[in-house]
Amino acid sequence: MPESNVKTMTFATIVTVVCAVILGATATALKPQQELNAKVFKLKNIVQVFGLTAETNKDVEAYFSEVGKDGKFIVRIIKDSKGNVVDMTELEYKALDLYKQEKTAVEKRRYPYFLMFESAADKAADKPSAIVLPTQDFGLWSVCYGYLSLESDATTIKGIVYYDQKETPGLGAEIEQEFWKDSFIGKKIVDAKGELLAPKASKEAALAKDSPHHYISVSGATFTMDGIDKGLVDTLKNYKKVIEHYRGGNK
Repeated sequence: MPESNVKTMTFATIVTVVCAVILGATATALKPQQELNAKVFKLKNIVQVFGLTAETNKDVEAYFSEVGKDGKFIVRIIKDSKGNVVDMTELEYKALDLYKQEKTAVEKRRYPYFLMFESAADKAADKPSAIVLPTQDFGLWSVCYGYLSLESDATTIKGIVYYDQKETPGLGAEIEQEFWKDSFIGKKIVDAKGELLAPKASKEAALAKDSPHHYISVSGATFTMDGIDKGLVDTLKNYKKVIEHYRGGNK
């Protein structure tokens, strides 16, 4: 091989190795911040669906701290399928995928939820002003991960947000739009007899507006709406004991 070609290949190899080392070092250095950003992103959506505001990451994390923020506290609780409170390390919680775990043994499943308290006294008395339950299911292209917020009566929907979805822009992805999320506000998760009843999508605007058990369906996004409907049904089933515990705003 000519000497010029050897020099060229040597130079290219050196450049490749140096670039790989730099990229690897950069990725390693950025990983902690990326993981923190991902964690705070989820927490921020929980803060949002509770109806609270947070201007910075520190504000978001403050709500979940022992001292709270502006007198308000958000508490995370994790229970097993029998309703017993369980502990999880942050690493275990980070790896928890509520959609995928439905394919695992029942005794291994974990169900986190969040309570908001208006004061330290309310926190001590276990009297939340709102409850947030994770909700998720497969739409057309992806699992849609979200949070459903309930008022203190544990029967009225306070809000909903989907923080992770890869549905079709302009169709299923409209679940991130305010008009769609607003159609959930004030809806009920119980029927006239007090039995749990998940709200369903409706293409009839009048029904979606006036019925306590329907929200507006996004036109052309049938599979996404079906996934949302199923996810809400499963959420009420998985968190039935939690909902019943706080029904009426009482323990």
